Amino acid sequence: MEEVKKIESVTKDQVSSIVKCLGFGAMIINWNDIDYEFGRGVLEGYDRCLWTKKGHRITIAADPRRQTIIASESKEPDEFYLSKKN
Repeated sequence: MEEVKKIESVTKDQVSSIVKCLGFGAMIINWNDIDYEFGRGVLEGYDRCLWTKKGHRITIAADPRRQTIIASESKEPDEFYLSKKN
């Protein structure tokens, strides 16, 4: 997985905006289980990530030139999240 450079706060409104941008593709992710207290991770470039309360990483990759945003959720809990959360 891509390295998390830092953690920022995240709001429900910001996540709702991401879901709207993703459109139909957002349906494959459980957005109701986001750990807002933990925040969002800053990755390379414009990429960010969120975590579910079970530790699964949701990576949001953005390509501003093509105005494309994709999201994917890990199948297993993220070691970074587990190490920081405990």
